[in-house]
Amino acid sequence: MEALRIKLEAHVGEMEKSNAKVAPGLYAELGTLYLKAGATQKAIDFYTKERNAWPESRVLMTSLIQNLERRQSAASGTKQ
Repeated sequence: MEALRIKLEAHVGEMEKSNAKVAPGLYAELGTLYLKAGATQKAIDFYTKERNAWPESRVLMTSLIQNLERRQSAASGTKQ
């Protein structure tokens, strides 16, 4: 899974660098790979990029982002 994340991130980085539009779902896929690795904030960042790049994904990405933010909030509340 780590190798896939690295390759996908390199591909997306090259596309962004050349100002090419990243294909639908690639930001979301990267976000999911980060989420599975326990990097919630990175997942949120990529879900936000997906939402901004592809308006048709707005509802789903917003829902995922809000759920992750609530989990982060709840987790930080229990640690205090």
